[in-house]
Amino acid sequence: FLAILVIACEGGRYHHFRLEDVSPKEVDKSINTAYFENRVDHFNLSSEATYKQKYWFTNDYWDEARGPVVLYVNGEAPASPPSVKSLPALYAQELKARFFALEHRFYGDSQPCKDWSLECLRTLNHHQAMADIANFIEAKNKEMKTPRKWILIGGSYAGALVAWFKSKYPHLVHVSYSSSGVINAIVDYYQYKYQVGIDLKKDARCYTTVVELVSYAVNIIQKGTKEQKDELKASMSASMLEDLDFLNYFTELYMGAIQYSTRLSLCPRLTAIGEEKDLKKRVVLYAKLGVSLGVTPKDYTLEDEKNTKIDRLKNARQWTYQICSSLGSVSYTHLRAHETSLHLVCRLLLEKKKNHN
Repeated sequence: FLAILVIACEGGRYHHFRLEDVSPKEVDKSINTAYFENRVDHFNLSSEATYKQKYWFTNDYWDEARGPVVLYVNGEAPASPPSVKSLPALYAQELKARFFALEHRFYGDSQPCKDWSLECLRTLNHHQAMADIANFIEAKNKEMKTPRKWILIGGSYAGALVAWFKSKYPHLVHVSYSSSGVINAIVDYYQYKYQVGIDLKKDARCYTTVVELVSYAVNIIQKGTKEQKDELKASMSASMLEDLDFLNYFTELYMGAIQYSTRLSLCPRLTAIGEEKDLKKRVVLYAKLGVSLGVTPKDYTLEDEKNTKIDRLKNARQWTYQICSSLGSVSYTHLRAHETSLHLVCRLLLEKKKNHN
């Protein structure tokens, strides 16, 4: 299997089963919000510390006599109330199952520690996350009294979690549905860029526009004067970005959209930009396209990675920590590591500066 793990600054980049902007009409009134008292550290028997892990549930579809349980496992972003139109909920309806959706530790409202310091983040890893799931299942099994078959569903990193969970806790789960599960760690995943190129080439004019834009930006960043670099960044409201962070932002404008299957709507807009003969004006139009897609320069600074204060809407620091500390899977296209070793990049992103928090 090929795997893609991408560092991004906002949870909105991860689509899969998550519903980003849940319409009130799509959230059934039967979807209830609750909190489960889970252990902070499952592997430290001397600690009894717990935290409140957020979850949602409904019994409306459930055949209490024989129905199974569907658990939608969320990943590296603040979780949203599950839509009744989402795939996990539809499966629950079809199977007459009890339905749960569980938020991942250290994301959203499920915060096991007082901040995101490195000391606190030491319990943020997939082993603890799987133990959270196991503890949750065991507790709910006791509540239901009669043993039920559990079906776990997750996508991307959460897809890997449910696949690994099936292997590690086979006695607790009947089926794991892993969508795009990143079960293998591949450092410098160059195939990601290769696949993006294949998709873009399906529209020759779109591909040409992207090649010209990227070539223009890379040439200035690598060979241009300071004045030329400053002018380019300023034209895209990206003066705050260092060179490699700027290139990361510049390429993410189209790569993220291609990854999440929006090429057909993106390419006509890119092709229209390509009609502009003046490359400087073309870049300005490109930046405006990025804003319309929710991709802005401020999301590519290191502020979020270095911020140790909890912000329930953010995920950059936690996800970066997971990749650096335990998952070890990096696409250098999405990390400022083009000319730097992975370990040094992780230190730059996560460690505190001297005399600063």
